[in-house]
Amino acid sequence: MRAEPHMQDLLIVFIDISRFERTMHRKDPLSIASHLERFYRMVGSAVRGAGGHVCKYLGDGAICIFNEADVDAGVCAMLDLKSQADGWMDSLGWDSELIVQAHYGSALVGTFSDGDASFLEVLGRAVNTAATLHSTGMTLSAEAFRKLSPETRKRFKKHSEPVTYIRTEDPHTRRRPRGRDL
Repeated sequence: MRAEPHMQDLLIVFIDISRFERTMHRKDPLSIASHLERFYRMVGSAVRGAGGHVCKYLGDGAICIFNEADVDAGVCAMLDLKSQADGWMDSLGWDSELIVQAHYGSALVGTFSDGDASFLEVLGRAVNTAATLHSTGMTLSAEAFRKLSPETRKRFKKHSEPVTYIRTEDPHTRRRPRGRDL
């Protein structure tokens, strides 16, 4: 997909596996690589299935975008992905969970090239806002929350200043690690 760089209103999503570094140091690197590949497949399938794009994978995380028309589907896909990934990591005995941060705003998006390869990139203040949202599980900015359908909004609750919205089952503060031996 080739897209000239342009400003666009988007849902920008950062996902990351919590406490991944601790898990990585206690496991065989080849095993971790195999698990990350499965994680990437989960992420890619969820994002593409909701009409979005994975801009890039960053180790145990990713940056994803959804067009305005796909915001609700994208948020629902991230809710499902979080549940799926959390269950998968629990089955592996990892003391980790998927952290999701999403913001809706205007960003520079387009295809860029380093001369040999082309890649989709998203840049700007809205990207930084998404990246810096505090999350104990899944957090939406107020701007992202306002783009949701009334039904999807019911899956979130208001959180402290600055106002964000978290899944109804997420605590307002970070839980302590379960203390399980990895």
